[in-house]
Amino acid sequence: MSSITYTELIIPVLIALFFISIFYYAFKIKWPELYFTKTEQMSIYVSVHFSRYVFFRILPVLFIITFVLNIYKTNYTVIELINLGILIALMHTLTTNGVALAKLIFHIGSVKTNVNKASQQISHIITIIVISAVGALSGYIARWGFLKQLTPTAEGLVDNIWASLITALLAIFLYRAYQDRVVSNEDIFDRSKKSIDPKLFALIEEYSRHSRANIYLVQAVCIIENIQRPAWFRKLEVMMSILVKDGTYGIMQVKSSKPISDEESIKQAIEKYFVNSKDVQSNDEIEKIIKKYNFDPKYFDLVLSAYSYLLPPVDAS
Repeated sequence: MSSITYTELIIPVLIALFFISIFYYAFKIKWPELYFTKTEQMSIYVSVHFSRYVFFRILPVLFIITFVLNIYKTNYTVIELINLGILIALMHTLTTNGVALAKLIFHIGSVKTNVNKASQQISHIITIIVISAVGALSGYIARWGFLKQLTPTAEGLVDNIWASLITALLAIFLYRAYQDRVVSNEDIFDRSKKSIDPKLFALIEEYSRHSRANIYLVQAVCIIENIQRPAWFRKLEVMMSILVKDGTYGIMQVKSSKPISDEESIKQAIEKYFVNSKDVQSNDEIEKIIKKYNFDPKYFDLVLSAYSYLLPPVDAS
């Protein structure tokens, strides 16, 4: 890329990174801690389905980099555009996944660490590689001008940058005001519950009755664990267990020295944490049980909300 001046290099990189950041800020997506967050409602909503995760993690990066590089395509060769795409994508993923990976390696507590720490690290490494490849693809696509009708000239982009910025900020404000009303914990819990095989909920009832466990409390934990580690990600963790076996497995994310099934994780979780909890009702008693399961206060708040969501309505009569 020796033919490109510093100014020609930095402008498209900064513009692309700016709009990528704007997109994720607008949608409240907390990268790269999607699967390790407990408070970001939009992040939890995205995490449940693999296709949704791919859409929000890859397509915006692909589109934005292609869009920006298409503006400058006449200035660069195909190889230079591909290199620019890789540079933009790499800077984006290194400042998100790369930072989180470093925090995991050096035990910096601002990134939530679970028992499957190796899986977290590997997932960040894979994401860095994939996003970099997406950047290369963006550069290749940009050269052929598929977005020509949608993109302004470089001069037009500079002339209208302030109008674009104000429009983007206004769109963010309107979206966030709307999104706060339509995405609720109940919506998220309902989606998680519907994605769980009914046979697993039936199994929770069977094992809970046998162990005098609080059925709704076990189901609440199941719903929350399924949100934080959806089925597709649990399968990925099983695959990663080839490298590191110790971790948490199954829908209840039970600590084990080898992968276990969803059914086995339910059985072990009830035996270890919920025996004789059938008559537990007060929040203090529930908190003692849940904090043995996961000490994070935010986790307890989510489980308590899910527990309230599951409880049958009280008969006013």
